[in-house]
Amino acid sequence: MQYALPADDQYAFLESANALNSGKVAMSPFLYNNLWSVSGQISQNVPDAELGISPVAGGRPYHGAYSFAVSYDSKNPQAAYWLMRYVTSFENQLAYAQGGGNPCRLDVVHYLIDTLPAGSPQRQALESSFQSDSNWKRDIHLYGHYTSTAMGSIYPKLMKAAYRIAIGGDIETTLKALSVQIITLQNLYGEEAMLAE
Repeated sequence: MQYALPADDQYAFLESANALNSGKVAMSPFLYNNLWSVSGQISQNVPDAELGISPVAGGRPYHGAYSFAVSYDSKNPQAAYWLMRYVTSFENQLAYAQGGGNPCRLDVVHYLIDTLPAGSPQRQALESSFQSDSNWKRDIHLYGHYTSTAMGSIYPKLMKAAYRIAIGGDIETTLKALSVQIITLQNLYGEEAMLAE
């Protein structure tokens, strides 16, 4: 916790990955797996260090509110479509992954898993991500905010709630308030309304 300063608005995932790769922390939970190229350097930076990557408890972590799509109000949808075809091609997604990104194509993921050395940080990250995505398949429709454009507004609320709990705030009160915030934001900004349970 000493490296994660709540008042430092410049401290985020990259700083966490750097703290890990320089041996300042023993573990860094909840990093996006495309930071393997940073955190994976620990074995070169810290003698006898080894990096292990695992999904969160339950095997269904938050996977990011990122998607490739043509905007519904695009001024040139045909050009946008062909740009998406180019960006999402096997060759481009492979190049993106080899540079440290998390590819959007399963064939690229499988290719890398089959060709990367066993135990390499990137392979561990891709295997973990693939397993997590597979675990979400059965009921992601129950969690509409995960696939919603409202997630950009919801995500900061999740971080603030997690911090309140981490510093000793009342868990039940915090989670109830968070639930109301998620439903409100989804109903305001999401594609589909979300009903309170």
